[in-house]
Amino acid sequence: MSKLFVDEIVHQSSQGSGTITIGASGETISIPSGATLTVPNGGLTGQNYPAFQATNLTNYTGKTASVSTLSEFATTTYDTDSAFDTSAGNYKFTVPSGKSGKYYFYSKVVIAGDSAAMYRVRSSFYLNGSVVTTNLGLSYFVLSTFELDQNNLLNFITLDLSDGDYVQIYSFGSPTSGTWGHYSGSIFGAFRIGA
Repeated sequence: MSKLFVDEIVHQSSQGSGTITIGASGETISIPSGATLTVPNGGLTGQNYPAFQATNLTNYTGKTASVSTLSEFATTTYDTDSAFDTSAGNYKFTVPSGKSGKYYFYSKVVIAGDSAAMYRVRSSFYLNGSVVTTNLGLSYFVLSTFELDQNNLLNFITLDLSDGDYVQIYSFGSPTSGTWGHYSGSIFGAFRIGA
């Protein structure tokens, strides 16, 4: 196998337009680990990174009724840039240095009353400590003969973020009595889609 060492490849006749073909049909073009492929109009690195997905493996109960509360995501399924903070009181994604751009965020938050049915629930994305979007997901009054154990709230948004911006999930629950909880099986994730 031979190697070609160059600083720049340009089309031999047009030098700035035309088509340069690398590889042939059926071949794979490989970008080695640690190398960066820069794409025009955004500087995306060829993959949707940074990317993360976090979850909660336990129930966080005893939350005050009708109060928006930070949702706990203490475990990461993956975190390409170590940008998600799983420590108590944080549970947030922070844009790493040099990785500003547009991000797609998604979440599924599982909310339930600790000892009674819920009649109002909400899940919200917070950017730098302030709400940016809210999904009521499920809003209703409970009949005396009807109870719902868990409410699965789905939410998604695209945000244009700068270095150091952080995103969290806050949840809200109003049970018919007592407290409510953020229950296991919730997920929170994002990936970069462009600069």
